Amino acid sequence: QQSAGHKMMVRGVCLCSIFVAWWCCVGLVYGAHITTGPGNNDISFNCGLAQFPNDVIVNNISIISLVQQVNTLQSYITNTLSAGMVNVRMYGAIGDGITDDTNAFKAAINALLPSTVSLRSASTLYIPPGSYVISSTLNFNSPIPKPINVRGEGFSSNLLWVGDSNLLVFAANVSSRSTVRDLVITATVNKTATSTAIVMHSCSLSLFDGVHIFGTANTFVGSGFSFININRCTVRNFQISTLIGIGINVDVATKIVISAGTIQGQMLYSASSSIGIKLVASTQTLCSDLDIIRLGSGLVSSSSNFDIMIVDSYFSHSGYNIAVYDNVYLVITGCHIIAAEIAQIYASTPTQHNIN
Repeated sequence: QQSAGHKMMVRGVCLCSIFVAWWCCVGLVYGAHITTGPGNNDISFNCGLAQFPNDVIVNNISIISLVQQVNTLQSYITNTLSAGMVNVRMYGAIGDGITDDTNAFKAAINALLPSTVSLRSASTLYIPPGSYVISSTLNFNSPIPKPINVRGEGFSSNLLWVGDSNLLVFAANVSSRSTVRDLVITATVNKTATSTAIVMHSCSLSLFDGVHIFGTANTFVGSGFSFININRCTVRNFQISTLIGIGINVDVATKIVISAGTIQGQMLYSASSSIGIKLVASTQTLCSDLDIIRLGSGLVSSSSNFDIMIVDSYFSHSGYNIAVYDNVYLVITGCHIIAAEIAQIYASTPTQHNIN
């Protein structure tokens, strides 16, 4: 039989264990801090006291709350990326860099979108290594709401963008919880500024990871990404080069994360009307670990934006490295902003800002 003292000791140990577990959970949530160390393109979380410079919080919204969606999306991707996979080669795609594979891709996309598929069932368009000639727009438009994953094998999966129309267009009913990742898009002919590689309408909780949009030695890219009416989406680990249009255009958005990427223009300084990132009517936008170079304007806050945070980024050799045309609350911290032709940071109206 256990003595009363022994029972009291056991109860005390249990209570202490419960308290320690509770405290650790609180610490994991409230004690997270962001690490973006050299050579690490991802944003991660560590338990401990908040160590981000100046604990950047805008109107009670911290950077942590914006970046947490990256981890949430990554978990979702891991669980759904192989669901309902369709290989474009099974529908006739050759990938030899010569044969026009547009019709094969369209057939594979149609196979992803049957009307009998469950509302929540995700499907993956798999693009194995190869160079695939695409001569017209690929539309993802399902008769029912359905998330779509487009997955390649990194730099070995290359879409040769030979037309001057938009390349990948996701309609509103397939955009939410969709992903595009591990893919190269190469503009093999010169584009007009409005010709866009990826267009998403009315999407939420979507991830764009490892998408690289290039021109060649003799061609340039029109625009990279266009997002219209989006919520809690993330673009990361990307490159856009030889740009003459808009690298990432965000029009009406909430809680957007753009991180670990490079946007480079086709021409130097203000000779170009190109824009790296353009924000319109966007709330709580985080731009982190970016290199934005040689554009008409690096980042533009155009109108009706609220809470923009620019962190640990490099802006160089643009007409305006950062241009603000609305009364937005702007935080800039840990950035290197140099060699603008006209202005490093330009604000046309009085702007609440915190620059560190």
